[in-house]
Amino acid sequence: MLRNFYYACESLIILHATQNIEEAQFFAKKVWDRMDKFDKWYLLDIRLINYILFIFPIDVAVNIGKRVIQQLAPYHKLKEAEVLLINIDINLALLLIDDKKYLEALSYLEKVIPLCKKSQKYNQLAIAYARKGIILTKTGRTEEGSEYIKKACAILHAIEDTKLLSELEKELSHYLNMESENPLQLDMLLQD
Repeated sequence: MLRNFYYACESLIILHATQNIEEAQFFAKKVWDRMDKFDKWYLLDIRLINYILFIFPIDVAVNIGKRVIQQLAPYHKLKEAEVLLINIDINLALLLIDDKKYLEALSYLEKVIPLCKKSQKYNQLAIAYARKGIILTKTGRTEEGSEYIKKACAILHAIEDTKLLSELEKELSHYLNMESENPLQLDMLLQD
């Protein structure tokens, strides 16, 4: 397990310091190769995968995401498992948006939005709404997309999360062809 943490950290550090995705993937793949051998994962393993999921190519990330969802099944009654499921699905949706697979991304968001409401995860709900708005806008449903983006911003204004609102505005600018910034990668810090 410690080796997995080391490889995950190394992968993230390399990506942050050098922006070299291939080198970062080298270490992320080591984590995946080790975890893929196990029949059962612990929540800590799944959290680790969530941190590095975006480093993998989209097809690999989606397959890993499907495996994560299966691995979360035994933990379905735990709040942390529900939050992990929400975060994984929202992150997969972003990767699919990046790959212009809008309908597939939308299916992840449609699944996760009711979970966010049920578990009162308003930060994640706002992100899911914004990403749904991006998808709808990109697929020609601009008015409907705009409504979801407004909902996202209204939620963040209501809970006074100005930092996340600022990051979300950058993400919206990036995907809706305004000023380019890095997209928001939802991590475990947003769960509490």
